[in-house]
Amino acid sequence: MKDKNLWIVVCEGDTKAFPGMNEATARWEALWSQVARNKDFWDSSPRDGGSGQDV
Repeated sequence: MKDKNLWIVVCEGDTKAFPGMNEATARWEALWSQVARNKDFWDSSPRDGGSGQDV
């Protein structure tokens, strides 16, 4: 797993998974592993008001 990418997706509101993944990634960073975070949150609602087509 050393040279493989690992994608982690958890919900901020998940009171077990979110803190657990934050702790895990902090430990990996402490071991000099590269950790990238996406600060932009995904919004699943259509951008055009409901037609289902992104504009």
